Amino acid sequence: MSRADLRLVRFGWDPRDVTLVRRLCRLVWSEWTHADSEGSRIQKGEEGFIRELEATEGLKLARPPVWDSERRPEWAVPSYEQQVTSAETARESRTKASVQLEKLRAIFEKTGDEVNLLWLKFALEDVTDLQKMAAASGRDVADFYAAAKRRKRAVQRLLANERGVNLVEEEP
Repeated sequence: MSRADLRLVRFGWDPRDVTLVRRLCRLVWSEWTHADSEGSRIQKGEEGFIRELEATEGLKLARPPVWDSERRPEWAVPSYEQQVTSAETARESRTKASVQLEKLRAIFEKTGDEVNLLWLKFALEDVTDLQKMAAASGRDVADFYAAAKRRKRAVQRLLANERGVNLVEEEP
């Protein structure tokens, strides 16, 4: 109605041609019919903007969008408290992981497992291919495959000790 009133003020009305009530009804009808096509154009633009935000910023909608003139989509942007909490959780996870890696390194040093120490060094440098590790260290790739079994047992012992179970290493 406010847009119809605005059009009435902008374009005026001639009382000799049509009554004020008929002119206002015509303006409201015109606004109503054009609002539908304008709404679909706006909706397409908003959907494109949402896709762009999802691709570039990683934002997701908290709920499916409701496309009407009353409600707009709610963004799932985390609050400051949630951001701080997730950063703190990530920091604690990294700290715990580095402690576990140091425990693993200590086990390898204690047992004199040079191949697993090399594997750990390469893994921390983001080298994951055993062939590349073998070529860089001058060892046989079979040594790295055999070390994987020992590493698996060492990790199982660490996890069991963390849960309060004391696993004893059996002699092979």
